Amino acid sequence: LLARDHPTRGLADQLTFLRPSVRADVVFLVDEFIGIVEAFFRGQLLIGLCMGVLLAAGFSIVGLKFGLFVGLALGILNIIPYLGTIVGLGFTLPLAFFQTGGGWQLVGLVLAVKIAVQTVEAWVLTPRIMGHQTGLHPVTIIVAIFFWGTALGGVLGMLMAIPLTAFVVTAWRLVKRKYFPAHDA
Repeated sequence: LLARDHPTRGLADQLTFLRPSVRADVVFLVDEFIGIVEAFFRGQLLIGLCMGVLLAAGFSIVGLKFGLFVGLALGILNIIPYLGTIVGLGFTLPLAFFQTGGGWQLVGLVLAVKIAVQTVEAWVLTPRIMGHQTGLHPVTIIVAIFFWGTALGGVLGMLMAIPLTAFVVTAWRLVKRKYFPAHDA
């Protein structure tokens, strides 16, 4: 994400065994894929930061000790799918139960905050932020996550859903532009 040099610079020079038209297509697809993956990780970072702020605010409001710190840390851990949720529940629920003034009521409130933030992330943040970052419609992103999660067997498919879908869309655009030119009537 911090690379200043263009990652595909000089790639065409390395593909001299390909015809110039094929070489140009390969360079275009690799360049687009790298751009999509960079946009995906930028989007994941932005979603993680938004979730961290929401969790920190929610945990602080319900009275969880260290709620600000815990919420921000869990938001950042959510960059890796399911890690923030697993670590979050494994850490916040015992903390809520055993802290001074804690108990089942605080555990319920912490769970409510976690569920509310996860819902906002799944139905608002991810579709909108990833849609903006990758150029995909929010509904396309939701369907892609379900499709690739099923096709690739779970977490790996869900993690790769947006880059794979964006690559398929980019490849389709290349094929459409190259082999199905628009007819001017």
